[in-house]
Amino acid sequence: MPHMLNITTSVGGIDSLVGQTVSLNTKQGINFAVGDINLTTERYWAIVSSDMPQEYYGILNKGIAQGYLAKGKHYIPAIDKPEGVIDEYWGMIRSHGKSPEVMDMLRELTQKKMDRNHTIGEIATELIEREKAYRRRQDVLNILADLMEYHQGDIDLSPVVDHDAEGKTDDIIFPPEVEYQPKPRPTTEGNETSVTI
Repeated sequence: MPHMLNITTSVGGIDSLVGQTVSLNTKQGINFAVGDINLTTERYWAIVSSDMPQEYYGILNKGIAQGYLAKGKHYIPAIDKPEGVIDEYWGMIRSHGKSPEVMDMLRELTQKKMDRNHTIGEIATELIEREKAYRRRQDVLNILADLMEYHQGDIDLSPVVDHDAEGKTDDIIFPPEVEYQPKPRPTTEGNETSVTI
């Protein structure tokens, strides 16, 4: 009698997710881990392997159904950032340089800390790159560098005026923890020379 070969298969066979890419939806959470898949905000996607226990595929499918995961390689940010915000800032800076209107706009940004979910750091970084590619105006780059340097803390862009030796004035940006100290100016009273602050 010939030997009978007994072959059984489970319904569905290999899970349909095997070989597909899944991505973390950071609006729902900052990490997701099951089996050899460990998704974070930095490593937000993975390819589903074929060597996981069947229950792990069930967890992945449930994660997709509940919106924690998405099929495909997609970065899904935790917050929505409308397009065009940085373009608005760039339009003002490109057209007006370091004008009073631009300084007012930057002061307002520092008071709000962000504009339509774009942080000061994101805006400043992009504006610096655009200015470097555009005209490389040093006064504009200096203001943007100050904005970038102090973006993690409170910034005061109040119009502090510094008078240099030639009588020129410049707006200066100071973080609030640094108190503005005017430069000492020599004065002559009678025959004595003194320094006034």
